[in-house]
Amino acid sequence: MSLTQHLLCDDCGWVWGPVGVQPWVPDGPSQQWLLCRACNQPQAQVLDIGEPALCVHCVSDDIGPLDHCPACAGRDLRWI
Repeated sequence: MSLTQHLLCDDCGWVWGPVGVQPWVPDGPSQQWLLCRACNQPQAQVLDIGEPALCVHCVSDDIGPLDHCPACAGRDLRWI
């Protein structure tokens, strides 16, 4: 079961979603919120512990946490 939410940047109004948000499972795969540095695309991936992330859009391994807005680089992100 998952919830559907949107990620909103309060700085510029950028919105990503709807995104399916999975429940947390102890010792199981975890949902990661990622941003590809190569193509600037946000994404949600469910990864096993230690599994490397690859961009689902361009297959780059230059990917990190979605900790800022891809539109304005603001850090005031929240789920609605």
